[in-house]
Formats: sequence, C-alpha cells, structure tokens
Amino acid sequence: MDPAEYCKELVRKHDYEGFLTSHFYPANVKGGYFALKAFAVELAMVQDHVSNQTIGKMRMQFWRDAVKGIHDGKPPRHPIALALHQASQHANLPAYHLKRIVDARDAELSTPTHMTTESLTAHAESTSSSLLYLLLSLLSLPSSALSHAASHLGTAQTFATLLRALPFHAKQGHVIIPAEITAKHGVKQEDVLRYGPEAERISDAVFEFATVANDHLITAREMLKEEGMGGKVPARAMPIFLTGIIFYDLDDPGPLTLVNKRFYHFSQDPYVRAHYFLTHYGPTEAVFHALGRGKILTEQVLDDPLMGQFPLALAIEPRLLPYAVNNGFFMDSKYRDFVFRKMFERTSNDAQEVVHNVRELCRLDPTMFVSRTVAAEVCMEAKTNVSGYGALKILDKSGNLRFELA
Repeated sequence: MDPAEYCKELVRKHDYEGFLTSHFYPANVKGGYFALKAFAVELAMVQDHVSNQTIGKMRMQFWRDAVKGIHDGKPPRHPIALALHQASQHANLPAYHLKRIVDARDAELSTPTHMTTESLTAHAESTSSSLLYLLLSLLSLPSSALSHAASHLGTAQTFATLLRALPFHAKQGHVIIPAEITAKHGVKQEDVLRYGPEAERISDAVFEFATVANDHLITAREMLKEEGMGGKVPARAMPIFLTGIIFYDLDDPGPLTLVNKRFYHFSQDPYVRAHYFLTHYGPTEAVFHALGRGKILTEQVLDDPLMGQFPLALAIEPRLLPYAVNNGFFMDSKYRDFVFRKMFERTSNDAQEVVHNVRELCRLDPTMFVSRTVAAEVCMEAKTNVSGYGALKILDKSGNLRFELA
C-alpha cells in the first residue's frame, strides 16, 4: 500500500476525530498531516499491542532509529517512516519533537499511571502538545503565542481523552486519574479497577481532573490574545485548534456548515452530528433537541449513534414519535416492552401521567400495547411502585389493556 494511504487508513481506523479534522488542512499538507497523526497513533497503541514490556521497548528503539534515519535522509522501509520522510522534504519537522513523543511513550510502558497531576501534565506536553508543535511546523507557523496555546490545548486534550477512556483503562488494570486526586477524594484504586466509572466517590475525582483540563483550555484561549491576534485563532492555524472548541460550542452549527465546502463536508458525517447533540445536551436530552433540528439531522444519525437513547426518551415523552417518524425513524417492536416498562418505572410521576403517556403512545402507534409481561412485572412490584401499579389498574378499568387483570 502507498505510504500516504496507509497513514490515512490508520488514522481513520484508530483516530476518527483526527481523520475528520483532516478536511480542514490544505491539500498540499494532508500527506504530512496523516503521517504525523499516524506516527502518534502507532506509538500510542504499542502499550496495548505487546505481550510484555521488553517487546514494547524494542519497538520504541525501532522508532528512535527511524527518527534518526528520517533526519539523515535514510528512513527505514516502514510506511509511516516513509511518509514522514516525504513530509520532511517540504516542511521543517524537528526531530526533537518526534523523539520526544517516542521517549514519552517508552516511559509509559514502565509507568502507565501517574502519582501527580504535574507528572501527567509533563507526559501530555511530551505527547499531545509535541504533536501540535509538529503540526504548527507543518503549516509553517512560527509563533511563540501559538506554541504556548498548543501546549495547553494538548494537555487539555490528553486529560479529556483519558477521562473518556476511563472504563477501558480500568479494564486494563490502570487508574488514569492521578493518585493525588483520587486519594484526596477518598477513591480506592481497587474500586476503580473493579467498578470503573461507577466506583464510589469517583465523580468528585473526575470533576477535579476535568476542571484541571478546562483550566488548560482557558489558558490556551488567553494565549490567543497575544501577538495582535485579539483572542482569535489565525485562519491558517484554524485546523490545529479546531478540535472540540468550535463546532460543539455553537447553539446552532447550521449556518457554520454553509461557510465553505470543508465545514459542510465535516458536518455531514453522521457521527459528528450525533456527537454534537450528545456533547451539547447530554445523553438524555440529546434526542429531544436532535428531533427538533431536522436541518442537521439524518436518518443515519438516528439509526446509529443516537438510537440507543431513543427508546428511553420515548418513554419520557411519547409525543416525540411523530417527529422521529418524519426524520425517517420507525419503532422496532423489540423495544416495545422496554419503553412501557420505563413508563411504569417513573415513580416520581403520579399515576395519571403514566396513564396519559401510555394512552398517547398507543394512539400514535397502533402497534404499541402493554404486554402481559410488562403488566406482570408491574404487579410484582406493586408495593415499591405504587404510582405504576395504580396506573396499570386505571388502564385496566378503562379498557386500555388487551387483557384483564386477575
């Protein structure tokens, strides 16, 4: 496979957000962009793809030698190394930053977790921030202010990525939140490894860790007020600083998607659209807002990323169904019992509201009905779910069930 295509496919498969961001880079540097991103991805995956530390360190030594070979004009016959060498012919890609990434990933093999926030920040600076420095070099953007901004943005990105992957790392036996933060909030390491994001008091530790990440993001934005930039990212640097700080912050990204072909192409990806709603409104509210924004909603968005949340949303508000149908959605009967079960579980509401929701959904979709299975479960929980049981009896007396309660 062509080295450039190899790098592009690797990034698409293992760093999809990075793949989407590529649409904003000028055509003449896309090869270099994918080479750098593939280099970062390759090194980041070593820890998860080797059976022991020794093999991992052998791979890291290969990449140290590769960086030297690229600098000397003698790259090894590895597609990523060849792509980096090609990119280095047209841009100054400091070997120092490439080697710094290798060294940081090598150290990670021995110490995958961090005792202090300072230690993890140094790691983020050596990995994510170094990659951003290389991207600034790729676009020929020598700027002290942009470099400082990239430093803090890289750290914020690392922290956010680690938080998103907390369940994964817990299964691998790693606690990614620095020990000084978990200890401060009384979080037991063994609880995190056993229960992941459900560990006792983990939410307080996550909040503090996320706050540190947000502080770095704020500092990055402050850096953009220097060198006459007026707090705005220069147009040429926009691709580097775009990730996660523009599209998802907008109340309505619709007009932005019409600015140029790159923004429009980016916005058409169903995962971008779904992620916008999930990020902006949270998992419960996402479907409500998505269904009211048909201009940036597609059937694929509903059927894939947001579909997992829709049955729950329908149980809360059955009147969403017509809007969903207008967006190309149809209700699969396999969700029927789940939806009605959730309606009866909502004990915070009185029985009349449950009755209203059941009747409304059955009216909107004649194929929907309360099954004997759901009714039996509600009856079994009559003492703990008084409103749900009361609603079931009302539905029985009014003839809204397809059977009679014994």
